[in-house]
Amino acid sequence: MRSARNGAQRAAMEALQEDINDRGAAMVCPWRRQGPNPPRAEGRELAPANEDPALPTSKRAPGLGRCRHSFRPEPGTALKQTPLTADWRLQHFADGAGEAAGAHLAEHDDLAWLPATVPGQVHLDLMAAEVIPDPFFGLNYEQCLWVEEKEWWYRTAFTPDLEELSGKRVELVFEGLDTFATVYLNGQEIGASRNMWVPLVLDVTDRLKWGEPNTLAVRLRSAFEAVKPDMAADEGSDVTGFFSPKERVYARKAQMSYGWDIAPRIVSVGLWRPVYLRLVPEVAIRGFWQWTRGIDDRRPWAASAGIPDTTAAITFECEVENLTPEPRTAIRRIEASCGDSAIEWEREVTLKPGRWTVGTSIDIHEPRLWWPHGMGDQNLYRGTVSLRIDDEVIDERPISFGIRTVELLLQDPETGEPRFFFTVNGAPCFMRGTNWMPTDAMFARVTPERIDAVLELCREANCNMLRIWGGGIYEDPAFYELCDEKGLLVWQDFMMACGLYPQNEGFRRQLREEAEWVVRELRGHPSLALWAGDNENDCAYAWGGGDPEGYLRNGLTREVLPEVCARLDPSRTYIPSSPYNPSGHGNPNAPDEGDVHLWDHSVRARHPMYFTDTSKFLSEIGRICAANLGSTQRFLAPEDQWPVENKAWEHHVGTIPTEDFKRRWKTDEGIRNLLGRDAESLQEYIAASQYGQAWCLGEWIERARRRKFECGGILWWNIFDNWPEHVDAVVDHYFGEKVGYTAVCRASRLLMPSIAREGEAFRIYLLNDTLEPSAGMLTVSVCDLSGSRWVAHADHVSVEPNASAVVAEIPTADLGDLDADQHYLHVLYEPDGAEAIENWHILDDVKSLAVFETVYGPVRP
Repeated sequence: MRSARNGAQRAAMEALQEDINDRGAAMVCPWRRQGPNPPRAEGRELAPANEDPALPTSKRAPGLGRCRHSFRPEPGTALKQTPLTADWRLQHFADGAGEAAGAHLAEHDDLAWLPATVPGQVHLDLMAAEVIPDPFFGLNYEQCLWVEEKEWWYRTAFTPDLEELSGKRVELVFEGLDTFATVYLNGQEIGASRNMWVPLVLDVTDRLKWGEPNTLAVRLRSAFEAVKPDMAADEGSDVTGFFSPKERVYARKAQMSYGWDIAPRIVSVGLWRPVYLRLVPEVAIRGFWQWTRGIDDRRPWAASAGIPDTTAAITFECEVENLTPEPRTAIRRIEASCGDSAIEWEREVTLKPGRWTVGTSIDIHEPRLWWPHGMGDQNLYRGTVSLRIDDEVIDERPISFGIRTVELLLQDPETGEPRFFFTVNGAPCFMRGTNWMPTDAMFARVTPERIDAVLELCREANCNMLRIWGGGIYEDPAFYELCDEKGLLVWQDFMMACGLYPQNEGFRRQLREEAEWVVRELRGHPSLALWAGDNENDCAYAWGGGDPEGYLRNGLTREVLPEVCARLDPSRTYIPSSPYNPSGHGNPNAPDEGDVHLWDHSVRARHPMYFTDTSKFLSEIGRICAANLGSTQRFLAPEDQWPVENKAWEHHVGTIPTEDFKRRWKTDEGIRNLLGRDAESLQEYIAASQYGQAWCLGEWIERARRRKFECGGILWWNIFDNWPEHVDAVVDHYFGEKVGYTAVCRASRLLMPSIAREGEAFRIYLLNDTLEPSAGMLTVSVCDLSGSRWVAHADHVSVEPNASAVVAEIPTADLGDLDADQHYLHVLYEPDGAEAIENWHILDDVKSLAVFETVYGPVRP
């Protein structure tokens, strides 16, 4: 049986384990039962977030706890933070003109500058000042394009607290500079950054003026001007960016912001994540993560909270910094609990000067395992890691982790045939999920409450995996903590998409630094299942007549990223791209191995392209449709709503020049294929496109599940629109649920019947994604639009755990000639001792919206 974990990762795991053993022999953790209320760490409350106008009241989560994550731990007793959020000002200049005007100097007059919000984005401040209109409405973006041509300056002044900070090391931290930034303190340049994701940390201890104002200025160059030297140096190379300007592939920033078929052209710029001063003590905990090396379980598919005769082997890694010139002796202590399972461990360590990683391997008897949604509980151990010197706790941090294993298998364990499926805690797990984009194309506007609301939509749709698409962003830390809590596994792309990226050493160095930060940041989350090098870059080598196997020369995804992942996170699988062919030759999007992106926006649900597909894993599949009427009226003027053949409508079907019309045409063609004619009104256009999407998604999900585990999963595109648009999401930007959301919820139920016409018979399957067997009464009926029905089949049936099985078969001849515009099939499964589950089957030749409305319900206003 072949696992996707490569040799480098296995070697790294072995080397890491040897290193841990050298630092201290593994020990069995003292495990004990506790009473009903074991101690646990309490999270701090989030400060009130800005109100999200698109977030319905029912979706707000005011009590969301502060996120805890592995690499940037919540400030504890040592690392204290002073936010720099007040009195920021904003101004633009021509490229290079800001410094010439003295914008970096303390004495520069900025009274005429605009007020700015930090964290924030330039476009949001310009909107607040009514300098630009809302770029999401109509064609307003055309009035905002000038923003990307300028360099933007932020300025503020602050007075450090002399008593609080003086005499200690102070760091100035920018968690997100978007993107080409130079930082000045009191008129002096102190640092620079070229990556919107990697924090910039500057030691300003000797640069601060104590007890008096300090002037902080940040210059952000135009993302187009800043990369011109890089592009000139690469003249003649095959570097290119499909779908949007070539400049994007030279910039380590969100690729979608340059414009995409699913995103507006709003080239983001700003201080988009927090800025603060950080007080650093002489000895401090800088990071913490845990990973599970293995689970010895006699019943690996058991999903109960505590499993008898189970032992988990886990490793803790703690990054500690000693700023003193001498070694220090400290007691490192870990305390954590989950229900009645508790961990208490401590050991003396000698901390040499500098930054060190201290590892510990322990065994936990009868742990509470973490499971994805639908397979068991999302058990999280919460507690603290602390350092004590001379009986004084000098630093203590909250920790949260889950005990689980996740593995990607590329071969059938019995036949050796190519496969692509995951196991969790030893149990094969079919992935039902979706692709994830930022929930707002203006990234700084995203709040934890908004993320939580969209993740709840995913959970309600019975998703158990989300793929973070490589054209967006590494999500807010709250996203990953919420996925831990909700049982949503994360497929994490690195942020590259649909292009041939620079291969020079400078770009490799940038990407290596980014990957090291990202892996350290995310590796402690039990929800994180897989690293993927990029989105569709392997495919891109063949686009436009290029070398179809040129991807083998991509050193970014074949050398840089796998080395970082193997070194810093040997517990997880890395694949170079999505789609990906494990054999390493031929078409990376071929269905005979790896994962596949399967796209056509116009054909009917059961077109052979989809219903003869043999893909092993569908990591992208979707269908465009129009937004709800009420939402459409919020972002298009009345004259642009109908007919749809206008520039404003087409702009909201994709912002790529020359592609907007094609995608709108595809929507029109899909409606004609469904109805046999064009839509005659806006309401009918919306209804036909939404019912077409719903039918397609429901059919494709059910078919993938019927092929379980020949097909290892399906991640449809996508859950939520990042801006107001008429595209693939099943919930629009204003939280308007399309009919497609009903369809994916219905098709993703853990236990359900499914009807498929196969040859000259209708076969009825039971789809069981639970870890328990099921048996009950199955009834299949023929229904018509008048409300009458007759029973075509009834029987008591059963299905094994975690399986798909044919439980009944009805010859088509037994049903006679059915009018697809009047009839449909209904199946009712009544599990013994549980609630009934029903499903519907629309006949192939349907052209009546009345049938769709009967089956799916009405289109929402």
